[in-house]
Amino acid sequence: RPFYCYECGSPYPWTEKILNDAVELLSLDDNLEPSIKELIKSAIPDLIVDTPSTPLAIAKYNKGISKAGQIIKDSMYSLLIDVISEATKKALFS
Repeated sequence: RPFYCYECGSPYPWTEKILNDAVELLSLDDNLEPSIKELIKSAIPDLIVDTPSTPLAIAKYNKGISKAGQIIKDSMYSLLIDVISEATKKALFS
């Protein structure tokens, strides 16, 4: 299923839901610095679809999520596992 409109580039409602849920999950971790939350948040769109920026997004996500609590890590895994590419799954979760 496509995640972004081919004509305008806007996220479809199901993609917007994933992005919003990820941001809300991050906001629940009171011990995570705002700059780390923003680092993870900025990486997620390039994790959902493969772009030239996906390798950078993987590095950003890994750096940021390593500082998150286990509940947030597990929840982000559950949220993203079915929507990211196989190559990105291997890089993030292997």
